[in-house]
Amino acid sequence: MSESAIPRQRPVTRDDETLVRAIYPVLMDVVRRKSSITYTNLVLAVRERCPEPEHPIYRQKPRHLGRRLETLRLFTAPRGYPDMTCVVVTGGTGLPPEAYDDPASEAAKVAAFEWPAVEEELALQCDDWRREAASIVPLEEAGAVAVMAKFCRDNPGVYEPGISAFRKEIIAELMAGANVVDIFAVLNRELRAAG
Repeated sequence: MSESAIPRQRPVTRDDETLVRAIYPVLMDVVRRKSSITYTNLVLAVRERCPEPEHPIYRQKPRHLGRRLETLRLFTAPRGYPDMTCVVVTGGTGLPPEAYDDPASEAAKVAAFEWPAVEEELALQCDDWRREAASIVPLEEAGAVAVMAKFCRDNPGVYEPGISAFRKEIIAELMAGANVVDIFAVLNRELRAAG
């Protein structure tokens, strides 16, 4: 990923905001240890910190964590902070799925950065996202199914064939207020990376 790459601005849902708040301290621990963490272990570590069963981490599949990490990059990239999500790696390769110009250099910047110093700034950004998310009107299940079906009819053959296996997750994201284009784009990118 080029160092200046800023994720495409999209509406941040309540689940995005809640999960970023929960993921950040786990990633700070990983960075402090100068280590990396797989998607699966990240989900498990956040679950350990958030034992309440209604927390969105319990609906989160590790392979769909990309949207949440993109939300964290919506905080770091515009401020010129290093991409702390580069410490999240796939289990198979041990590398981040994003293509960094120089992964070792990005990891070194992340390790040298004072993450605790921006914790309050992230909390304020999350508060802003939460206020914005309150204006998003979530869909009922029937509405979410209809939006997904129309999108698939209008965009045949554009997405990876395996995307249909994520029907439940797509519907859940739509019900939470996520944008259908964003949902499919993130899943498609993750399926290509898993390739």
